[in-house]
Amino acid sequence: MIVVSLKYEFCKAKKEIFIGTFFVFFRIMDKSGISPISGDHFEDFLLLTNPDHKSSKTKQAWQALQQQTQAHVPSSKTIDLNRICVDTIRMELLIFPVVEHWKRPLTNAEWNHIDKESVQLEKQMEKIRKLSILVRKKDPLAFPDIAPLFKKLFEYNQELRNYWTDFKRAWSDYKKDWGLFQSRKKQGLKSRQKPSKSQSDYPAKDSSTEENIEPPVSPPMFSRDRWHALRLSSKALEVEVLHQCQRFRAGTKQDPEELKDDSHPGVKFLVEELRKIYLKTHGFELIKRVKLVQERNDQLMQELQPYFPEPIISAEMRAETKPTTKHREISAGNNEDKKSSISKSIKKIIYISILLFLGGFALFLSLNQALPPGKEKMKHLKFVPKNKTLTAKSSTSNKLPEFNLDDMMQMFNSNIPVLESNERLKKLITAPPEIMENIANSILREIGKNAVFVFSEAQSLFLFWKGKLEKFASPEGLQKKLLQLERQYSDVESLWKGMGDNAPEKVKVIPDILDGKPTYALEMLDENGDLMQVYMTEEGVLLRLSNGKLLDKPLTPEEATQKFTKF
Repeated sequence: MIVVSLKYEFCKAKKEIFIGTFFVFFRIMDKSGISPISGDHFEDFLLLTNPDHKSSKTKQAWQALQQQTQAHVPSSKTIDLNRICVDTIRMELLIFPVVEHWKRPLTNAEWNHIDKESVQLEKQMEKIRKLSILVRKKDPLAFPDIAPLFKKLFEYNQELRNYWTDFKRAWSDYKKDWGLFQSRKKQGLKSRQKPSKSQSDYPAKDSSTEENIEPPVSPPMFSRDRWHALRLSSKALEVEVLHQCQRFRAGTKQDPEELKDDSHPGVKFLVEELRKIYLKTHGFELIKRVKLVQERNDQLMQELQPYFPEPIISAEMRAETKPTTKHREISAGNNEDKKSSISKSIKKIIYISILLFLGGFALFLSLNQALPPGKEKMKHLKFVPKNKTLTAKSSTSNKLPEFNLDDMMQMFNSNIPVLESNERLKKLITAPPEIMENIANSILREIGKNAVFVFSEAQSLFLFWKGKLEKFASPEGLQKKLLQLERQYSDVESLWKGMGDNAPEKVKVIPDILDGKPTYALEMLDENGDLMQVYMTEEGVLLRLSNGKLLDKPLTPEEATQKFTKF
């Protein structure tokens, strides 16, 4: 009896080993020749979110993308999901500065969405942790093959959770500090307006302490690119982990034959991401780099199409992303019918226009006859708009159609930031001069004395330059202005560089206003230690002394350099 039971247990163990080996082979090779997502080379695109490596790695990524597009071979017996996943996330990171404005504060909707995702991350981690324990318990021999996926998934999720927690804490502290700053400012203002007897004895001390109150420094903005890359990576790894551990998720081992599906879940995940890129890049075809991303995106969708049961880009999606045009392919017989119908419609139009003309002429005669004698008909100017007009009732958009302000600003080296339109900026546009000055002063106090930025509102572009607002009706007008400012910046900078080692200390290029127009100036200390501004003009080099007055005689660059070296 003992021998029979031992023989039975041996056969049972042998069967389980055979099934486990078959599953591992099935998992690695797959019936359709699919290589799974492994997490390899994920660090390559994560470097695109690192400020220290972003510039160099972005150039390399664009070059690699161009090489991939040119050397692409459409037909392949196997498909590497990990390679497609790396390419997809890299393309997402390359296009988001172009098709989306990511360098801006989080909106309330975005904040709530990320907060909900942080809760999902906690649930995901708990589920994956329990799954890892289950796999190690049920099949310890198979776990080492899946362990790297678990490890990388835990690391990415941990970074996501820590980043969001630290970000929320930093902004919560900033709001508290800002409220405290505002209350101190209000108290100082009240005490200055209504000084007590004790305060009247020490007015200088109170004013100095009020001036020393500095606003809190805002924390860094939310890194959307880093969050996006890590979140996509964790989702991709989760899909692969759940797929490879699918036989354990019910608590018991299942037959691999029961796990077969129409398509690999990794394929479904990548298809959805490639569809998002397809929709996001619509309307940016004129930008060469975006066009390159579209071509590579099409190539990757062609690779995945044999492994996906339905068309990746459906007819509805194509219709959504293409402008509706009239059908121009008409048969010869239909052309003849159309010509006859056109001739009939022309006759009808002529007949109707004659009737309208006669009716208008009769109305004109009746009105002239109705006028009292001795009085002339009052003439009125009639406004006939040729283009789209904006009124108080018009629905305005913050952005111009088919125009990205951030893309244009990246063409210049002036580092002028782009701000999202808000209620204060809208009031700045339409406010009377005295209120406009107050709003401008509040912006300067908040951002700094050298505050400059651009923004779009109501189909127009605006340049805020040290308290002055300039409006541009088209991107070309703003671009012309920015080119002029960039030349002025280069002229002033060349003067500074021309001094070489003889340049004074604490010299910097600042935005300034000369003759009521925006310009750039060199700010430095004179021989007495007072601030002085230097301007490059067509007449020569102009100096503004610490008392705010300009020197009457312009200097040549050589004379100015000799004068500055004495400082």
